[in-house]
Formats: sequence, structure tokens, C-alpha cells
Amino acid sequence: MELSRRSIVAGAAGLAAATAVKSKAASLDPSFAEVRAAAADTISKGATPGLMIAIAHGWRTVFREGFGSANLECFTPVVPETVFHIGSMTKQFTAAAILRLQEQGLLAVDDPLSRFIPDFPDAAAVTLRQLLTHTSGLHNFTADLFPYTMLQSQDISLAKLVAYLSKQAVEYDFEPGTAHSYSNSGFVLLGAVIEKVTGETYSTYLKREVLDRARLKSTVVDRVSDVVPHRASGYEVWGPGNFHNALFISMSIPRAAGALRSTAEDLLAWHRALFAGDVITPASLALMLEPSRLKNGDLASTNARPAPKKPPTSNYGMGLIVDELEGEKFVQHPGAINGFTADMVTFPRLGLSLAVLSNGPVADELVDQILPGVLRGAIRADGK
Repeated sequence: MELSRRSIVAGAAGLAAATAVKSKAASLDPSFAEVRAAAADTISKGATPGLMIAIAHGWRTVFREGFGSANLECFTPVVPETVFHIGSMTKQFTAAAILRLQEQGLLAVDDPLSRFIPDFPDAAAVTLRQLLTHTSGLHNFTADLFPYTMLQSQDISLAKLVAYLSKQAVEYDFEPGTAHSYSNSGFVLLGAVIEKVTGETYSTYLKREVLDRARLKSTVVDRVSDVVPHRASGYEVWGPGNFHNALFISMSIPRAAGALRSTAEDLLAWHRALFAGDVITPASLALMLEPSRLKNGDLASTNARPAPKKPPTSNYGMGLIVDELEGEKFVQHPGAINGFTADMVTFPRLGLSLAVLSNGPVADELVDQILPGVLRGAIRADGK
């Protein structure tokens, strides 16, 4: 998302407290003409085969519509039931699962990794909190493109994947707690922690303690071998309208960092339940939304690696980015995985969520394009 339209959020307590929003009689522009025009333009330009857009206001779904194709070979249109991979949007679900385990007294976010995976290199120096907030320094295994490309087509066990992470050529990019750097490796390890603590698979625990509590119908840890009604196919775009089937990736590779599939409607329901306190307690939610800090007390966003081209204006909590637009605080986390992109922005005070799923590369760009207008409409309808 464009940094120029953000400002630093001072804290998360107010954001968590702002979630008790009553449904409003007034709503957004019922025609959603700008949203439809932007989506239709994206499809007509050949930027992606298909899109699904859903919007909630006052926590009620007020718009959901598909555009383009879910599968180009079968001429299948995108419909509200279309299922997409959501990539790194998975991380907020994993974070909620860890916080749920803390509520159950089975771990604490300040526990060292060594309590759960004692043989992992320097595990005593890394906490679960640091893994959750990308301040562990653990090298991101997906950033090494050649070995990752070779790895992603394999179905491998969690034990073998953890062993792979423990033998990276560069294990840590910096001392834990001294900087911020996005790491899929850290969330893979969090999935391993969940399995170690519960004696269950990540998928089983997540379904019972997170997904079912949110009453989600179509969100699940994916296996590409599953037969899934309305499953979208993923595509690479090599130029306008030049679509190619995306490279295969086994979901045994991203795991707790990015293996979920979902629908736009389910994503709206997820934040509705999360902010209503149906999944984790308000205290846990406040932790999830608290901007992360380094050992010296600085906001982690002030020491991001690699250094951003512009001064950082957003903060990473636990699986969610906390930010502000036009005076309204919001949370967000994009996702990208072979052939798919996903993004959702939620403004808790307004009960406003905008979710965009794509079987191409455009979800976050489209959110950037249509979000300001959607937000202004919600503010007008809210009477602010």
C-alpha cells in the first residue's frame, strides 16, 4: 500500500477498544459504481484473469461481486463462492492461534523458542513474540529464490522443513530483537510450536480453536490434492492479457506462514468475529494489534531491514499491520503466493472491511485504488 497515505499509529489499545460498533441504517453508495468500474477496468486491461471484491460496513456485508475468470481453460467465472489461496494473510490466523494457546495456559508469547524446539540454532535467544513480529532476525527462506523454487514443488514433512530451516547458509540476519525483517521462516516455526504444544496438527488445532470459533465456512489449511468446489486456478501475468498457469507449490512448504485458502465473504466474517471477541479475548487482541518494539524500546518499524526508501509509517503487530488513513485507524495484511494475491483492510470503528482476492498479481494495487473512495463513503454514511 502507498506509504504516502499513511501515518504512524500511536498505539493499539484504542483500536481494540473501538470495535464495539453498532450497525448503521445508512450504508455506502448502493451502486458501488467506482468499485465496479475499477474492477472492470482491471480485467479489461488484462492485469489479472479474475477478481472477487467484498465490502462490509457496520460489520454487515454490503457488496460482494466477482469479475473475470476463476479458470481460463474451463471458462469458469468468479462468483462469491470462489475459493482462492490467500498466502501471507494466513499469518494473522496463526498469530490468533498462538494467542489462543496463551489464553489456555499452554505457552506464553515471551517463551524462548528453545522451550519447544530445543535443537534449533540459537533457539534460546529467540522468543515467540519475536517470531510473531518479525523481529527474530531469522533468515527468510523464501527470499533465496533458487533453492526456494527447487523446494516448493516437494511435499515434505514439518520435521524435514524445520531441519531445512535449521541449516540455512545464513541462519540469522541480525541479533534477535534489534531490527525488523519479514520472515516466513518464523511463522513456519510458530506452526511447529503449535503442533508441539497441542500434539495435534496445525490444521486440526486451527480449525477447532480459530476457524470454527469464527464460524468460517470455506477457510481451511489447503492441500492441492483436495477437490474443492469453486476453487480458482492461479496465474502468472507476463504482460497484459498474457496469462500462464502459475508454478506448482506444495502447501507443505508455506504451512502456517501462508497455506490457507478462503473466500472474500469468509474474510469479512473473520474480522467481524476477531474484533467481536469471538476468537480471542480483548486483551489478546490488544496484544495482536500492539506495534512491535525492539530490545531498546524503539518501534520495530524504525529499524526495518532492508531499509525502506521512505520513512516507515506503519507498524507490524502480530500477523497484522496497524496503520491510519484519513484519521481512521485500520489493520491490514496482504498475501501473495504462486498465482494468487489477496488483501483486506479493516477499519474497526466503522466496522468497515474491504477484501480483494485475485488469481493474478493485482489485489493490493486494487485495494489502494478503491479504498479511499470506499472509506469516504463509509465516513459519510456513519455521520462523522
